[in-house]
Amino acid sequence: MAGYTRQSVADIVNGANITAPPLNAEFNQLAAAFDPSTGHSHDGSSGNSPPISLGTSVSGYLLPANGGTGGLNNVTATSVPTTTDDASAGYAPGSIWINGTTGRLYVCVANTLSNAFWVEALGVTPSNDVIPSATIS
Repeated sequence: MAGYTRQSVADIVNGANITAPPLNAEFNQLAAAFDPSTGHSHDGSSGNSPPISLGTSVSGYLLPANGGTGGLNNVTATSVPTTTDDASAGYAPGSIWINGTTGRLYVCVANTLSNAFWVEALGVTPSNDVIPSATIS
């Protein structure tokens, strides 16, 4: 990755004659730093930007293209998901929904608008007991 570091700081002086080589070296370095395939990174190394903290730079949820899960998760629900808990609300296939009132877990299979499809996960205890469809105590 190419970061940007000044190339001709000693040659570019206020009040001095303007010559092409020092400016050309600066512009070439800028172009290299913003090249889409070989440009600068955010790793904090010399000439590169500091790391981007995802915890403070992203609100909501991180999409798959950026390394996230791609959909909203609801871990504080007090009801079961419905068909309108869909893409327009931010849910995606793989999103989870936990009903804190009943302790039940649901997974989004399809997020079609007004026709989302959620399935309830089967609960199995460490002793291999299947959790019934009643409130977990």
